[in-house]
Amino acid sequence: SNTGGPISGHFEVNAEGAGVSFGTHIADTEVDPETGAVKIIRYTVFQDAGKAVHPSFVEGQLQGGAVQGIGWALNEEYIYGKDGTLQNAGFLDYRIPVASDLPMIDTAILEIPTRDIHTVYVELVRRVLYHHLLLLLIRSPALRACE
Repeated sequence: SNTGGPISGHFEVNAEGAGVSFGTHIADTEVDPETGAVKIIRYTVFQDAGKAVHPSFVEGQLQGGAVQGIGWALNEEYIYGKDGTLQNAGFLDYRIPVASDLPMIDTAILEIPTRDIHTVYVELVRRVLYHHLLLLLIRSPALRACE
């Protein structure tokens, strides 16, 4: 059948008033002192998303990006043989994190209008400090002694 050929388009814009985006990731980890193996206990992503039109999709993008970054940080390495040849050059040897490697990636989507950049920063700092405080309380020996 005749499809009419390819579809082509072009668009340019000189955006005015576009703002910056803030984000931070917090990882609570355990490191085995003998092997150096790192285990992620808790991971939280805070991201200024502007307006999250579909929040569950935004959450999935944040979680996927976090897992990709964790994979790069903890799994990527080049292994060379004694002759100097790269031993893990293909995807068959490429270690990608799977669900059992990671905790649930918590997300905090900040939907703050760009025009008020001071509010964005204050809200981000407030939420990060709040979650840090919760982590400290959860891990507090005094709190555990009350159990």
